[in-house]
Amino acid sequence: MRLLALGALAFTVAAMPRLAAAEPSEHPEVSVTRTAQSGLQVQAGLSKNEYRYVEREVVETIQVPYSVSVPYEDWETYYVNEQRCDHRPQETCTNENVCRQEQVMRHECHNERRCYPDGHCTDEQVCRTIPVHENVCRVERQCHTRQVYECWSVSVPHTRQVTRYRNETHYRSETRRRTVTDRIFQNHWDVNVVINMPSGSELQDNERETLLVKLTGATEADAHVEINVDSPIFSYKKMSEDRNGGTITVGLELVAKYDTNALGEATITGLGLNKASDGLLAVRFEDKGIVSRVETNYLVAIGDRDTQQTIFEGEAVGRFGSRQIVVPVNVEIAKDHDLVIRLTVHRDGIVLSQPIDFTKTVLQVGQLDAAPYADVNGVREFSVVGEKEHAVLKFTDATPKDHKVETKFEIKLKRKKLLGHKTLAAGTFERKNLEHDGENTVKIDLSKFPGVTAEDLRDHAASGDEITVEVRVTRSSPRLGGNSPIRFEKSAKVKVQ
Repeated sequence: MRLLALGALAFTVAAMPRLAAAEPSEHPEVSVTRTAQSGLQVQAGLSKNEYRYVEREVVETIQVPYSVSVPYEDWETYYVNEQRCDHRPQETCTNENVCRQEQVMRHECHNERRCYPDGHCTDEQVCRTIPVHENVCRVERQCHTRQVYECWSVSVPHTRQVTRYRNETHYRSETRRRTVTDRIFQNHWDVNVVINMPSGSELQDNERETLLVKLTGATEADAHVEINVDSPIFSYKKMSEDRNGGTITVGLELVAKYDTNALGEATITGLGLNKASDGLLAVRFEDKGIVSRVETNYLVAIGDRDTQQTIFEGEAVGRFGSRQIVVPVNVEIAKDHDLVIRLTVHRDGIVLSQPIDFTKTVLQVGQLDAAPYADVNGVREFSVVGEKEHAVLKFTDATPKDHKVETKFEIKLKRKKLLGHKTLAAGTFERKNLEHDGENTVKIDLSKFPGVTAEDLRDHAASGDEITVEVRVTRSSPRLGGNSPIRFEKSAKVKVQ
């Protein structure tokens, strides 16, 4: 018995299949961080497994669905029209002429002869109301009810058994053949990758780059290395690759990271002359093109548009880490003069394809003191000189008449009525298009108001007539400290002189 057991055990062990060796882990791709301490050489260890692929045919049984129509019994309701008969009351109505004896009051009069004691007699009319009976006929609606025998149709429900069909999904087994590919491990190999960084790409302080190193090729014989560098500073391309035993040496070279489009005029924003809270007058702007390894120089020139003269020139240098550039201005500049600010930028550095030069020019309009233009009392001294067709409205606008501020007058002339006022004339006028007596006195002929007729002026603009003048003033200019126009209203009563 012991011999038999041992024999069976030996047999069982011999019959067991030999287990395949576990595949070693591979690292065909690795990420390496380069810092200032790394210098100009970076190393990475990679490994890869080799496989062969064998196709074979397999037979498998699958369940294929198909649809079957299956009968089943069901009940349904259907309807049959049946006749029903019965007696029903029916009302019949007709219009009939009905006559009745009715008492009515009749007013009757007759002549009676009356004689008086003096022997004088006269015929007098005597009237009285007496009741009489008359035969009165009217058309009345008379209704009568009688029994009639009627028949009608009724829909009566019935049930019956019917055969119906439903679709069911059944399955049948089918044998299919298909080709599968088996992956069979053959070899494992390791490679040491040495990456030589180009001269000039040294990192500083806390600067970092990430190199993604990837091993390509199906076999050890055709192994190659791909390198992608994620760098906020430089751009690289692969220059060389050499294989020596288990080591692959890769050389990188610098390529331009930026061109004129990336670091050109669009990087300069907010260029203008202003005074900060500390009182420093300076040309200020933001430069989004300040990047590492690029030296940027600025030349600022300010010209007076009114005098066509250059009144200031200054220089500045961009510093990586600060985009805000300030160029102090140490000369007096008239606040109300228009300025032409010209910024010349020169960039150069190892990460540029070539030096970048460009000029950006902005026009900064002068700013006026808004207070005089918003002063309601600046529009005053209304009068109407001349009469009728020759009447002229005059008033004073104390602000300067120049091209820097657009002034519009919306004027209504009203005449007094018994109740309230009525508009005599209304019109909108641009100050630059109006006549002036001197610098500040505005003149408008009443005949130039839209819709005014000579008859209106003869009737309501004669000497001594009172006219109410209502003016809505609108002043618009970017020189008044904002985009919103200044508006105010003024009214005055004047007599035609």
